[in-house]
Amino acid sequence: MLIRFTVENFLSFNEETEFNMLTGEIRRLPNHVFSFSKVEVLKSAVIYGANGAGKSNLIAAMNVLRHIIIDETTDYVPIDSYFRLDAKENKPTTFEIEFLFGKAGYAYGISFFDNVIQEEWLLKLNFGKKPDEPIYERKAKKNGKESLKMGIKYSQTAKDKLLAQVYEELLEPNKPFLTLVKEKKFKEVQDTRTWFESMLMIIRPHLSTISWMRSLRLLPMIYSAV
Repeated sequence: MLIRFTVENFLSFNEETEFNMLTGEIRRLPNHVFSFSKVEVLKSAVIYGANGAGKSNLIAAMNVLRHIIIDETTDYVPIDSYFRLDAKENKPTTFEIEFLFGKAGYAYGISFFDNVIQEEWLLKLNFGKKPDEPIYERKAKKNGKESLKMGIKYSQTAKDKLLAQVYEELLEPNKPFLTLVKEKKFKEVQDTRTWFESMLMIIRPHLSTISWMRSLRLLPMIYSAV
């Protein structure tokens, strides 16, 4: 189930913009609320606004993030999809999404420029019970190399550290680490990829990847299952 999505430097979004499904103070329809731990999330929501307000671009951003994971590459993203009215044209595009899957909550984020991934991270959310748990953090260095830091859970033994070094060598600039890991022991990674592939669905009236930025005339729908 979707909790929150943020986008920065993409199409009509310059600064970080957030869409979330968290409940407000007025709760007239309690059956529309899903409770998990200390979090209450709406089961459905509607985005509305004037033409050109960014409704379709918000859905497009979420759809692009989904395809980055499904296609296992940032090459899906047109290189001119950044916010064009800012003088800082070298600023990366950043997506972050929070969601519930099974009995756990996760936050996955990725930041890239010219299809080269600058940062990527995955957190297990603990909703205030204790600090959120980093699963991994990946960063691009100025020399063109990559750094990969695994969370405490996956960096305790010499074998864990060796595996992290191997993965660091296997990183490619345009491929998410999330799609590289195949071992079932990395449950949080597997959960996140499964959620993107099977639980997050974008329903749109036009499906052409070529004209995805211009063809949306009707309000798309997001469906996210628990």
